[in-house]
Amino acid sequence: MNYFLKVVVLSFLVLNSCKQAPNIKGHWRRLDMAEKALSTSADKQYGDLILEDDSTFTMVGNDSPPPLNIPGWHAEGTIKGNWKIEGKSLYLYISDVRVPLIFSVRRLTESDLQFQSHFANSPLIEYKRVD
Repeated sequence: MNYFLKVVVLSFLVLNSCKQAPNIKGHWRRLDMAEKALSTSADKQYGDLILEDDSTFTMVGNDSPPPLNIPGWHAEGTIKGNWKIEGKSLYLYISDVRVPLIFSVRRLTESDLQFQSHFANSPLIEYKRVD
């Protein structure tokens, strides 16, 4: 009986250690961007976040030139840079910007990603996996 109990406990530990956390790498589609329908191609849409294996990222934006007759800052173009994850924090280092954007990962499954900026009262940003 004692031997049987040890085998069961050991099996449980081995099986639990083999479970892998969902991988954040991949192509994610932002759920609240559907109404913007400014797709740049059939496979990439406005708001998509692509986290590559080599720690680079692309956040797809509207790359058409801003209208000259509308004053103000137009920053809706595609953003590229590097990323890293430490614990439950996602860091996005935009090219040529020294300070990263930092997000708290609230939920990560094989199909869902939710994160929130570290700024107070920031909204939850939700994504679904595309690939």
